[in-house]
Order: sequence, then C-alpha cells, then structure tokens
Amino acid sequence: SPRRLFSGRGISPGLGLGSGLGLGLGLGFGLGQGFIAMLRLGLGLGLGLLLLSPCDGFGRVGLRPLRLARGALRMSEDDLSDDELLAALRAEKQATQDNWQLSQLKTWHVADDWRGSTQVFLPNDDGAWKAADSFSSSSAFTINRPAGSPQELVVTEQNDAAGADVPARLLDPTVAKLTPALLRAAAGYQAVAKGYSFWSGGDAAAMDAPPADEVMLEVGIAVEDARVRLKALYAPVPEAPHKLTAFAIVRERRNGGDAAVWEGDAAFDGATGKGLYDPPSVSGEGADISLYEKRLTLRLPTVGGSQIGAVSLDWTADTMRYQVDRKFRELAGGLTSVELVEISAADAEIHPPDW
Repeated sequence: SPRRLFSGRGISPGLGLGSGLGLGLGLGFGLGQGFIAMLRLGLGLGLGLLLLSPCDGFGRVGLRPLRLARGALRMSEDDLSDDELLAALRAEKQATQDNWQLSQLKTWHVADDWRGSTQVFLPNDDGAWKAADSFSSSSAFTINRPAGSPQELVVTEQNDAAGADVPARLLDPTVAKLTPALLRAAAGYQAVAKGYSFWSGGDAAAMDAPPADEVMLEVGIAVEDARVRLKALYAPVPEAPHKLTAFAIVRERRNGGDAAVWEGDAAFDGATGKGLYDPPSVSGEGADISLYEKRLTLRLPTVGGSQIGAVSLDWTADTMRYQVDRKFRELAGGLTSVELVEISAADAEIHPPDW
C-alpha cells in the first residue's frame, strides 16, 4: 500500500528527567535503600541530566531553568512564566525539527560524488517545450561545521556545458548553503525522507542566495545510490510576476562516472512516465505544464504570483515509484508542505491514493 510522508516531526520533552528517575530508582533498589532515598536519588539524577547535559540523544538543547508543569517541581527562584516556558518549549521543539530535517538530507542526499547528466528544456516560439542540450554534470551535497557556528549544508555543481544553449543561472546550485534553522516551510526549504525542495530568488533566506529577480525552484528524490532532481527557472515579465523560462532534469548516481547515457539503467531507462500517481490540487486553468520522460513525469506552473500551486516529480525507480510535491500559495518564498509518496510500481497500477 502507498505511504504518504509529510515534512515535520516533533519529540516530547522530559526524556532526561524520566531516564534519571528510572536510573535512580533502579540504583536505590539495588543498594537496598528505602523508597524515599530512591526517589531523592532519582530526582537528583533526572534534574542533573536536564541541567548539566547540553543535549539529549535527539540533539535537543536543554532548558535552564525549566518548570516541568503547573504546580510541579520548580528548579529555580527565577522561574519561567507560563508564556516564557511555552516559548522555550516551542523553540526547543523547533530546533529538534530543524535538525531532523537536516538529518533527512544527510541520510539520502549528502555525498560528494554525485555524477550524471543534465537535460535542459526550453520553450519554442509557439510556446511548446522542447528538449534542448544535454551534457555531463556532477554535484556535491556536503556538511560543513564552522567553529562556533551551526553546521550547514553546502551544495556545489559542475557542468560540461560549454557552448550549450542554457541560461547560466540554471547551471548554478539553487542554494549554496543552508543551516538547519532555514529548513522550515516559512523559509521555503524542507526535506522529508528521500525527498526535498529548495528555492532561491530576491527574497530567499538561504545563505549565499543570489540577490536576483529570477526565481529558481528545485525538488529532488534519492533512492540508494540514484537520484533525480528537477530545477525550474522563472524570470519576471510584464504580464506576470514570474514566467517559466527553462527547466532541467538532473539524473545522477553516486560515483556515477561518465553517465550521460543511461541505456539499460533500471532507475533511468525504460518506459515513459505514466503521469502523477497522486496529482495535487492546483488553481489556474492551463497555468501548468506536464512532461513525460523515461520513468519520469513532472508538472510545474508556467507563471508565478499568488496561487494554489505545486511542483511535482513522479519517478519509477526500478520496482518502486515515488512522487515528491512542493506545495505553495506563492511561487517565490515559503511553502505549505513538501510531501513524498512511495509505493511499489506494481501496486501503483491497481491501488489509487486512498487519503
């Protein structure tokens, strides 16, 4: 059956106190102490874990001081107010979510040897889209840990595109650097399991984002050592805030070698895509295009502005089928969600989405 995954996840606080209580009661019982002694030892260990440990096993920063609940144990005369406590807990949960987002990119996308090919698409004079130049390309998603600063995702790209008919901006990374605090829907950057979405433009919050009027959107899916990315470039025009001017499909493998030709590759070579498995709802009649390539279907808006829109990429990678969606109400800027669907290719033929 299909799985539908959304960006976002949270972890409840109190693990340090609970662990300390359990350890203290266990030690006290083993040493033959009475119940009161065991309780004191457990509380002491629990509070010590909360106060002295900078973070727990989930990478969550400890709070100092912390009131656990109304009427519960107080740890300081300078106790937090209810509003302050709520704000601190929200900040703690947000930090957990930010780090979880980065962990998804680490699991599926961080590598310094993605190599493959880039296929560029440009509009004809009649408005139809055509496949233009194709060339070898490589990219790296790496983690940098500056001294005294949060770790950051660093993206680099290289292309053998000399003489190719392609906008220069499309050859650059959508974003060059991202910290965990930017991996939020409001900022426009999100990851969920194997999928992710970035953007850049004049309002982009990402570090080293180009201060340009152009907007670039990117979605990607990685499966084991194979990956597909869709990059779409929008430019300002008189009749609309932005208009689609070019897009590219990037097919990559870890340590892929000279993989500009994918003949016989189970992830990239095969039948034409069959459409989106779970088409998202969008507004605007005729305001998007669909393209069917080998093992791929993509759909993206042709104009910007305020709309219920989505950039979607459907990929049948060998025996599994995946779809990633960047959903938004404004082309440039924040998004409403990044969603990933995964289902076996065989089941996708007989089981429609049931959510």
